[in-house]
Amino acid sequence: MTRFARGDLEGAKAEFDKIRRWGNHAHVAGVRLLLPKNQELTREKPKSFRVYWLTSGILSLVLVGGVSLFQNALILSPSPRVTPSPPRELRVSQKQPIPSIVKDVTTCLFSKGIDKVRGLDQQLIDRLNVVRPNSLVSFEDLNVEMTGDNWPYLQPAAKQALQQAIDDRGIPLLVNGAYRTIAQQLVLYNHYRNQNRCEIPIAARPSRSNHQSGIALDISDYLSWRPYLNKYGWRWLGWGDPVHFDYVGGNTIDIRADSVLAFQQLWNLNNPTDRIIEDGSYDAETEQRLNNSPVDGFPKES
Repeated sequence: MTRFARGDLEGAKAEFDKIRRWGNHAHVAGVRLLLPKNQELTREKPKSFRVYWLTSGILSLVLVGGVSLFQNALILSPSPRVTPSPPRELRVSQKQPIPSIVKDVTTCLFSKGIDKVRGLDQQLIDRLNVVRPNSLVSFEDLNVEMTGDNWPYLQPAAKQALQQAIDDRGIPLLVNGAYRTIAQQLVLYNHYRNQNRCEIPIAARPSRSNHQSGIALDISDYLSWRPYLNKYGWRWLGWGDPVHFDYVGGNTIDIRADSVLAFQQLWNLNNPTDRIIEDGSYDAETEQRLNNSPVDGFPKES
């Protein structure tokens, strides 16, 4: 952009002739001139500069006044009305009712609900050791870490073989499951037959699972433990249930019927007017009573 001193109209015209094909952009007296295409610049009397200054002053007043009016408009204009949002309704989630009997255990949290019958479990275990003394022993004293809500019980021969495997490897064994009472098994079985509730695709009927026999374990890191457990009489169930091992090394008995008999005796002790046959058979009558048993245990144990 070319600038010209005040009064140098000839120079401005010469420059303008060069650029008028694409428009006029010249500065005269420090002011930018924008003229239409092909318009000639002519010399005018000096009063044109006075007109310029007058025009500039008017424009300045207009601009200043416009800004002032705009500012006043901002100040005087009412603030936009903000409509408050209606108060949100707070929804408080209702806690699941605490089950009182086995069939009411429907929760899938934690251990699929089998932790809800601990009181009844302990009575069943104690009663089993009355029906069949020393049939179950605790293995918590071994180098193991227990998870979940299964009980740390095995038959004596199975515990001895487990101790040998752990001592041979020399590191702790992480146990996810061991002995399971028929009450716990019924909770899982109820989930399974109620449209696979809690994502349980299959569950054995109570008294038919090896977890009621005191010879079964579910463990972590099963592949690295497999050779040690196999060496001492523990059989891997396979890829269908890869965490599961059964003790098949001998000197054990089938106590699953005894666990049913223990419940039948406990029920009759507390329900003299609604007695069931004490034969160790898990039939429909026994299942109905087990489903209606208190999760915290019976008032009488002996």
